[in-house]
Amino acid sequence: MDRYEPVRAAVAGTGVTTVGRDRPLAWLLPGLYGVLTVVGLVLQALAGRPPDPTIGLAGEVAQSAVTGVASLAGGLLAARRPANPIGWLLCGITLGWALQEFSFGYAAYGLLAHPGSLPAAATMAVLHVTMTPLILLGAALLFLLFPDGRLPSRRWRPVLWAGLVATVVLLPGAITGPIGNLGVRSPVQVDPALQRILWPVAGVAFLLLLVVLVAAVVSSWVRLRRARGQTRQQLKWFAYATALLPLGYAVAILGVDRNALTTQIGLALVVASSVAIPLAVAVAVLKYRLYEIDRIINRTLVYGALTILLGGVYAGIVLAVGQLLGGLGATTPSWAVAGATLAVAALFQPARHRIQQAVDRRFNRRRHDAAATIAAFGTRLRDQIDLDTLAAELLAVVNQTMQPTQASLWLRPPKAPAHQRAATSQHAQGPSQSKTVA
Repeated sequence: MDRYEPVRAAVAGTGVTTVGRDRPLAWLLPGLYGVLTVVGLVLQALAGRPPDPTIGLAGEVAQSAVTGVASLAGGLLAARRPANPIGWLLCGITLGWALQEFSFGYAAYGLLAHPGSLPAAATMAVLHVTMTPLILLGAALLFLLFPDGRLPSRRWRPVLWAGLVATVVLLPGAITGPIGNLGVRSPVQVDPALQRILWPVAGVAFLLLLVVLVAAVVSSWVRLRRARGQTRQQLKWFAYATALLPLGYAVAILGVDRNALTTQIGLALVVASSVAIPLAVAVAVLKYRLYEIDRIINRTLVYGALTILLGGVYAGIVLAVGQLLGGLGATTPSWAVAGATLAVAALFQPARHRIQQAVDRRFNRRRHDAAATIAAFGTRLRDQIDLDTLAAELLAVVNQTMQPTQASLWLRPPKAPAHQRAATSQHAQGPSQSKTVA
């Protein structure tokens, strides 16, 4: 045996490397996702029946593309961190989505478009309805176990078991119930008396599974509040990506029309969050540039508030001028639009500076206090002439802002006159001035 084999085995056990038998399987799952999804979408197009008629086949393609990003992220994590279940969960969730797309297309083509053309089409219809609870359970596990594959504490074990029990109880009712998206009866039939019991129980189990999913989301935020160090940075990435999802849905709900601007903005936020979640998970688990999240959150808050403020100023000026010149229905003159644009451009830098200060004061207090300390020292620096006092104040500012274990100040000795330098050229130079503060 190679003498480095025990070391490789120990490292592989920590999930730090990509060696071993897990790498082929990790990349096989995203490949299988792609094949099943493409075949399922083709069958849906041939049958003319997408699973969700409200979004159509184009929406299904867009959702599959977004889910494909999650599948690739899961494959990457499973290959690089095989001991961490997060990557495998992502692969499992996306593979369940692909099976749902494939089974629906297969059943729609074999049962509705061309009855009898495909074998076991009814079985595929049953497979389609069983994927939804399994996908929800996988999502709950992802929230519960992120980022290290362990529960936040033992108190969350009942949530985990409740999700597993709800899924097991839900499956018999889903298998024997009507397949609503296809409009056909399930081939698995039981006694009507038992069916009247299974369906209400399945409805309660589905509600319990949704409660478990919400509790799992809450667990990630609870873990964020208690986490420190790298774990906190990992959870920040995850929380930042997931926070955009309810925001997007909230903005989309505000649009009364499907083609309204607010609806389009909300849908764009939903898509962006759906793509950002698996990417944030990959960055967090791989610990790639973890501490960049603080800058991203800061910039998001600053420029988001700045966009809302400047957009409100622009809309207010245009509406006010239009009201003055003939009411809301009147056409706003071009000079008013140009004036509003110039006003927004003039307000950009001052508003950004003020909003940046407010965000730092509220969310990054340490940086705000450090900047204020340095600014105050710069003001005193212009008026201070005593070198010893200046050196002491400089060391105090460094200690207060940077908080090092030790701070030293080295001052270069003043140059002597020319005749003194010539007289002492054969002698060693005197010691430099130095001050140290522990």
